[in-house]
Order: sequence, then structure tokens, then C-alpha cells
Amino acid sequence: MANQTLNIILSAASIPSRELKRLCESQVFFKEASIELDLRDGRSNTRGIDSTVLVAVVSVSGTALGALISGLLQITNTRRQSKIVLQTRDGSRLEIPSDTPSDRIDELIDKVKQMELEHIRLV
Repeated sequence: MANQTLNIILSAASIPSRELKRLCESQVFFKEASIELDLRDGRSNTRGIDSTVLVAVVSVSGTALGALISGLLQITNTRRQSKIVLQTRDGSRLEIPSDTPSDRIDELIDKVKQMELEHIRLV
């Protein structure tokens, strides 16, 4: 997986995509890692509902993926969310509570690097 990039959808139950992008960009982890954020039009059949999707483009190698996950956990703490849920292309899920100790987060990040991560939800 060296030098491979992933397009990971980011979403939060109570935070619109544009606000989540602003929150991510204000975090230190974005200033230190090469993480690109794109707002893309989503598919929606419902009128009046914002269907914008936030996508993070990150390198699997290096520290960008770990920085993204750590930063999102920081956002869950400040926004009183309880966890992040990582979902792979095949539907597998990994839930990381917002109060997970940093040494455990490092172990989980190593595990995540082996997954085909598709979506991260703040819940």
C-alpha cells in the first residue's frame, strides 16, 4: 500500500459537511499532515436537504491517516460526540470511542492502515 491514497467520506450526525470541513481545517493535525479536503455534490432525491459530501484525500503511508483519525477524535471530544465509526468498502466497521487512550489509538491506526477504509462517521 506504499504511496497509495484513499478517498474517505467524512460525516457527522449533527454537523453539516461544510462545518465539519471548517472544524477539520482549524485543527493542528491538518497543518502538520498532507490531508486534502474536498466538498463534493452528493446524490439526493430529497429537495431542500444539503447533499454535499466531505471527502478527505489521504496517503495510507506516513502519518496522514493517523493524523486524520486523531484529529477527528479531538473534534468528537469538543462537539460532545461519543465515537467515530470507520467503515470499509466491504461493510466492516471499527468503532473508536472518543475517550480512547492515545496508546490504544496508535494500535488501532496500525490496524486501520490494513483496511480499505471508505467512510468515517462522527456519532
